[in-house]
Amino acid sequence: MFTLIDFENWERKEHYLHFYNDVRCSYSTCVNIDISNLNGQRLYPAMLWLLTQTINEMPEFRTALTEKGLGYYSEMHPAYTIFNQEQKTFSGIWTAYKSNYTAFLSSYEADVAKYSSSGKYAPKPERPVNSFDTSMIPWFSFTAFNLQVFGDGSYLLPIFTMGKAFDAGTKKMLPLAIQVHHAVCDGYHVGRFIELLQKKIIGFDSGFNSTPSDTSATVKGRMYEMTDKAPWVFSDMSGNCSNTISLCEATKEDAPFIASVYNQAILAGNCTCDTKTVTSEMREKWICQHAADGYPVYLCLENGMPVGYGYLTAYRQGREAVNHVAEVSYYLDFS
Repeated sequence: MFTLIDFENWERKEHYLHFYNDVRCSYSTCVNIDISNLNGQRLYPAMLWLLTQTINEMPEFRTALTEKGLGYYSEMHPAYTIFNQEQKTFSGIWTAYKSNYTAFLSSYEADVAKYSSSGKYAPKPERPVNSFDTSMIPWFSFTAFNLQVFGDGSYLLPIFTMGKAFDAGTKKMLPLAIQVHHAVCDGYHVGRFIELLQKKIIGFDSGFNSTPSDTSATVKGRMYEMTDKAPWVFSDMSGNCSNTISLCEATKEDAPFIASVYNQAILAGNCTCDTKTVTSEMREKWICQHAADGYPVYLCLENGMPVGYGYLTAYRQGREAVNHVAEVSYYLDFS
């Protein structure tokens, strides 16, 4: 939805007229954001989601001049660049924002898998007008970044650029360049944005928690420790699981969570899979089917980190069957 601003009664009327008519200008600033709390997460989609969430709480970053007039969008969606490893070029795509990070990540993964090798500049059609541009330059850090946008200077929406993260003592920092139009956004608003974004990063909880105790609180069911005395027979895609495995029993209602967390583990390099042919949606479907067939579904953790999911292919009547590990086969190969 686009809401027109009551211009005559707008508190920024004079400021807007000055920075749009008299001294039309945009400006940029660069800050180092503490992303230590995102350790173990996929940085790019997490930051896309956090940036969008912050933008959607600040109308100054959603203000635009359209054919209808000056106003602001009720919600924004991220448009971002993805790198083509073969051609060494990039494509610009977009993903619809969702308030639930797990759901957003699933859509992001599907978009990247579909369009990353297209070779086209804008392969995904129908980019919404209520979207903002952001990109990442992961090859180097920077202390300043400015985009020279040639045109009539009527583009009012913000542009974000992220650089290569770096260590600063015990913290992990991310350079973030923010470019805004002075007609709608002052330094005060940028300062509020940075403060709010940092708070959201510190409080970020993707649902993909890194410890068995946290996961048991997220996914329903009991936790099982794998030891030398109770060896499970399983097939693992990475082939390097140790005997410090926790299995968290889940239900089909947990399928979206497990599918997304496993896909995250794959793309993080914790285990391997052809993500172009096996999507998060396909995993979710299989997990639901396994649960519907009566097979308990499990989330597999190695040293507290997710490395896969699976289901029991044979067990005795009742959940006590998990104690009879010699009779159980545990499969992560769902092809």
